[in-house]
Amino acid sequence: MAKYQVAKRKLSGGWRVACLGLLLAACGETAPGESGSETHFLLRCAESCGEGFECLGGVCTRDCEADIECNDLSSAAVCADSGQGCRVFCDANRDCSDENADWICDAGQCVSSKPPVDGAECPLFDGGVHEPSVRGTSYVEVPNSGDVMQAVADDSGVFWQEADGIVRAFSGSEVTLLHPATLDITMSQMGIVTNETHVYFAEAGPPWPGPPEEPGPPPPPGLLYSAQKAGGSAELLLELEDEILTPLAATQQGVVILSGERLYLVGDDGVELLEHIPPLSIAYDVQVADGRAYWSNWGSVREPTELFAADLAGGEPEVVTEINGSFTVGHGRVLWKTETVVNDPLVQVEVLFMLDLDTGCVTELPSRGESMSTVMLDAGHVYWKSFNSLGNSGEDGCVLPLPLLRANLTSGALEELSVEGFDITLCTDLVAQNDETLFMRTWPDQSLIAIDKP
Repeated sequence: MAKYQVAKRKLSGGWRVACLGLLLAACGETAPGESGSETHFLLRCAESCGEGFECLGGVCTRDCEADIECNDLSSAAVCADSGQGCRVFCDANRDCSDENADWICDAGQCVSSKPPVDGAECPLFDGGVHEPSVRGTSYVEVPNSGDVMQAVADDSGVFWQEADGIVRAFSGSEVTLLHPATLDITMSQMGIVTNETHVYFAEAGPPWPGPPEEPGPPPPPGLLYSAQKAGGSAELLLELEDEILTPLAATQQGVVILSGERLYLVGDDGVELLEHIPPLSIAYDVQVADGRAYWSNWGSVREPTELFAADLAGGEPEVVTEINGSFTVGHGRVLWKTETVVNDPLVQVEVLFMLDLDTGCVTELPSRGESMSTVMLDAGHVYWKSFNSLGNSGEDGCVLPLPLLRANLTSGALEELSVEGFDITLCTDLVAQNDETLFMRTWPDQSLIAIDKP
C-alpha cells in the first residue's frame, strides 16, 4: 500500500541544478557518519521543525553563510542563496537517495519523501482487494427523462440534455423544460455545467459519422447557451463558426471552455484567452475544480504521466504529482487509476489512488479487484461501478455484473450499495451527483434514476 508525500514544483523559472561532484570537491571534507542522517534535515514543513532546525522555503534546514556550515548535515549540502539555508541540489532521485534513502529530487533540490514534520498524518486504512459490506438505500425514477446524453447535478437538482437537444431540469418532484428540441438537424452535445442560477450547455455540428469513415470530433459551429434554472428561453452566448467548444465549469468570473487546444473564460465582458495555461492537445484530459485547471496526458494507464495545474486567475502552471491515465479532481483531492491484467480467472484489475492536495498524502483505496467505471467523488466518498471487463459480457455489449461500490475517504470502508426495488447490476452508468443523490442512466431507454446516498 502506498502512503507518501508528493511535492509540487513550478514548470518554469529558477531551477538551480549543480554538479554534485563539484560540490563535494568544493566542500573539502565530508560529514561524519552516514550522509544526510540528521533526522529532520530537508523534511517538509509548514511553520516549525524542532531539533535546532528552521522551516525555510518549506523544508527543515539551518541558516548559513558558507558551505562549510552545512557539512555536518550532509556531505553534499551547500549554503543556498536567498536565505534558503543549507540545501542539497540534484539532477535525479539517485543523487538524493545516495545521500539519504528517504530523499527524493524535487525541482532540482533534495527533499524528504516523509510527511511534513508539522503536517497532518496520512490515512492509516489499507488499500487492496476487500469484500464490501452491503449498505441499503432507495431510489426514484426521474420523470420525463429519456435518451439522456449528458447530465450534471448540484444542490438545485439534476439537469440533462437529450439526444434531440432538449434540456430539462428535475428538482424535487417537478420537471422543467429549459430548451426545446433542435428543429433542423441533430446536433452533438458537448457538455453541460451549472452555477447557482444558470445552466450552460454546448452543441456542435451533427455527430461524427461511424465506420468506415475515420472517427473524429464533430464539425463546427460551436454553440454555447445559457438558461435560467427557473425556466424560460435559453440564450445563445457564443457561436464559433470554425471551432467547437466544450464547457468545463461555471465560475464566478464566467464559464471556462476548451476550444481547440486553449482554455477561455466566457464572461460578461466577452471571451478571454487564459494565456498562462499552455496549449492542450486532444490527448489531454482537462478538468476545472476549486478555481484551478488540471490537465494530464491520459493516453496510458500503465506509464506514469505528470498532472499539471494552474490557477484560473493566473500564475505559473505547476506539476502536482505523477498519475496513471485519467483522473478525477474535487473536494481537495485527486483520484487516478492504474491497471494490470491477471489470469485464471482473466481479470483486468484497476487500483484507485487518492492524493490529498492539502497534506500531500497519497493512499491506495480499497476495491473488489476488478475494473472500474466512471469514478464520482464527493466530500466523503468515491463511487464507481465494478465489473470484469475481460471475462464476461451481456446483451448489447453490456458487461455484467455491475455492482455499485463506494469507499469512505476517511475510514477506508468499502461498501456495496443495494438499492431496494431496483437491480443495480443491470446496464446502468453514473452520469451525475450532488451531495444527497447519485443519478444513473439506465439502458436501453437511457432514462434517469435518482439513488439516495445513505
